[in-house]
Amino acid sequence: MDTDMQDRTGELLARLEAGTLALQDSQRWTEYLAMSARFHRYSMGNVLLITLQCPEATQVAGFKTWLTVDRHVRKGEKGLRILAPMMYKRTGLNDAGEEVTKTGLRGFRSVAVFDVSQTDGADLPSVVSLLDGQDESGAFDMLARAVKSWGWTVADADSTALGAANGMTCHQTREILIHADRPPVQRVKTLAHEIGHAILHGDDCAHRDQRGLVELEAESVAYVICARLGIVSDDYSFGYVAGWTGENAQTLIRTSAERVRDAVAQVFADDQMAQVAA
Repeated sequence: MDTDMQDRTGELLARLEAGTLALQDSQRWTEYLAMSARFHRYSMGNVLLITLQCPEATQVAGFKTWLTVDRHVRKGEKGLRILAPMMYKRTGLNDAGEEVTKTGLRGFRSVAVFDVSQTDGADLPSVVSLLDGQDESGAFDMLARAVKSWGWTVADADSTALGAANGMTCHQTREILIHADRPPVQRVKTLAHEIGHAILHGDDCAHRDQRGLVELEAESVAYVICARLGIVSDDYSFGYVAGWTGENAQTLIRTSAERVRDAVAQVFADDQMAQVAA
């Protein structure tokens, strides 16, 4: 990567970092945290189970939890099966004759949870706003052409395939799906995000199971690509990064900066992309 591109990418990552931190001092962030506190944090094993059953899942909770935020699971929706611990509680006497209570794990049982895409109801507090506008420079086609030159395909998809997600990357088939019904500029941002996944999160990625870090890296790549194409994605990217990594955003952006720079450099190694880079 040439020095100018390194400097420009570094400046943009610093702006992403600052914008993410500023968002966390806002009322929107306070409302978002209050809502998020209602949702259980799942173990890595359960996250894997959820991902295997619904790769596009973004926000998952049980039937009753959804009711507490004024949303309900649609009739006929099939639950995602995860494992819930079964605890025991026993009271008895210890060696000194004192009454003590012991608790422990008895086993696990299968329970159903549901992704937000399987529910209807009140809008949830959000720190992410879909981008709106036209793709006047043809950025989507330029990015898609670069992806195809790597032996990947880019295809449109609808909610049947993507649920509530804007896009999806499949390394096994080397395919990127982009939601056809999103605004043109949002489709550009989503394709840039999925390109980050395609480059950085293949089988050789040591932290593929760290979803927050993976999403931060992909969105950082998208943020830099969009900025260099003249697209301002602050309204989406700041909230997206903050939502996945919270107070760790600053540290993780800096930790992953070199990986993000390398991914962006690969995109702009394409001659046509290099010509339009800001």
